[in-house]
Amino acid sequence: MRRVSRHERIRQADILGCGHCKAMKPDYESAAKQLKALNLASTAVAAVDATKAQALATKFEVKGFPTVKYFANGELKWDFDKRTAQDIVDYMKE
Repeated sequence: MRRVSRHERIRQADILGCGHCKAMKPDYESAAKQLKALNLASTAVAAVDATKAQALATKFEVKGFPTVKYFANGELKWDFDKRTAQDIVDYMKE
């Protein structure tokens, strides 16, 4: 099992009225709860409202919604193409 540091995060960029974002939200919240229960990282997942954080969305080239990105030590490592709670939890447990 890979040890998750407090500096590793999966971040989702979304917009409030987006149907795809609304569909992913339950999985994203479930992943956060599962990771917290596993004591892997209290900040393993975070969501950003791209309508309120437009500069951040531009900086990280958010083109569609939801966009999920993997960060380690504050640096963007790659786009994360998984969308289910189980996929997110499985990845963070590797």
